[in-house]
Order: sequence, then C-alpha cells, then structure tokens
Amino acid sequence: MVSNAASIYLFLGESSQEKDASIDQIKEKTIPKNAAQFNLELCYARDLNLSQLQEKFLQLPFGSGKRLIIIKGIDAFKPKLKDFLLDYAKKPAGYLVLILESSYQDKRDEFINKLKSYSKVVNFSVVYPKTAFDLARQIETGRKKEALAILKSLLQEGEKPERIMGGLRHAWEADKHRIKLLLECDIEIKTGKLKPHFALEKMLAKLA
Repeated sequence: MVSNAASIYLFLGESSQEKDASIDQIKEKTIPKNAAQFNLELCYARDLNLSQLQEKFLQLPFGSGKRLIIIKGIDAFKPKLKDFLLDYAKKPAGYLVLILESSYQDKRDEFINKLKSYSKVVNFSVVYPKTAFDLARQIETGRKKEALAILKSLLQEGEKPERIMGGLRHAWEADKHRIKLLLECDIEIKTGKLKPHFALEKMLAKLA
C-alpha cells in the first residue's frame, strides 16, 4: 500500500537525463518559480548526519507552496538515518516533498524494499559503466547480474580479456583471494582450457 505517493518519490536507476526531466516536472508542480531558490534543496546522503537530516525536514517552506528536497545516493545512508527516514515515511509532513534517489536496483536491499511501500516508485534506465574498475565495484558489492552485464558490454565493444583482467588486478592488488582467482582465469585462457568469455564468466561467478 502506497499512501504517501504524492509526497515521497523513489527514483531508481542510472539515467541522469531522465531523472533530471522528472525532477523538473515535479518542481513545476510543487514550487512557485519565485520561491524556488528558497524551497528547493539538493543534498547527498553520504554528506548527511542524523541531526542535519532532521533539521532539513523540520524547515518550513517560504511563502506558498511546499519545500522540495532531493536526496541523492540514499543507499549510502548509515543505519540510523535509514531508520529515521523509514519512520518519517510512515507519516510525512504535508509541507514537504521528497525525491529519494539511488542508482542501484538491488532487489535484496531491505531498506529500499521497505521504502517502496511508502513512496511513488519511478524506475529509470540502467546505464552500465564501461570500465574494468566499474566491473570490480559491482563484483565487490555482490551485484552479480550487473557485473555480468558490464562484462558482456565490455567484450561486445572489443575490450580484450587481458585488459579487463589487468584493470581488475589493479583494483584488487591487495586482495590475495581475488588475485588468485584472476591468475586461475588467466591460466585457463592462455592454455586454451576455456574460451576467454567463459573463463571470465566463471571467475566472476566465484567472485560475486
């Protein structure tokens, strides 16, 4: 049941262009143009502590209309802030509209799943990065589906397997376990035991 859909929006996905267009639409409906500089606030979850977040939610709008707060990267919130936001979402203030943004759409994320119950969820395109370092990040966070998509994209664009492994090796130079799996993958490719894309997918499955 979504009872607060008009006051809390949950943006999920990576397309910044699509998100910006949606933000503009919500802004036009929420804030009079002459009050935008006072009633619009953009912040990043990684930079907020609990008291700062509470203070922002308590601030009343200037003049008519409502306050619009955009919080990006909410998956970076610490546990206390997540708990506060979930409690607030159950009974939001009438003068405040929230746009909560996350680039990730991990179905296992308990915080995001709970937040969906109190929000109007808007899904955006997922634009997969095209570097081995982004591949490493997806593997490190356990996002196997996203990691496979990035690997497939890299190979389709002609990136050589040895360059992909070189990027991963650089990202994980201090991780003996991952370096060992990289070496095993390298041997399987060089000896012809497995085709490069199969060897990489096998390694990825073990890592993620």
